[in-house]
Amino acid sequence: LGIHFDESPKDVSSILSPLLDIILDIRENLRKAKQWEMADQIRRRLFQAGIIVEDTLGGPQWRMKT
Repeated sequence: LGIHFDESPKDVSSILSPLLDIILDIRENLRKAKQWEMADQIRRRLFQAGIIVEDTLGGPQWRMKT
């Protein structure tokens, strides 16, 4: 993502969480527009980066791979 920190963030999730919320909002909009290929590509790329996306009735949820 090209993010640079002058100091190491103490809580990576404080930065990661809002970015993932934006990405998942975009993915959700793609799914609503039936642009499945692009939505699936986002999910695959997040998985490669160590993030699992689960689609639930309440919307997409993410968690780090363990």
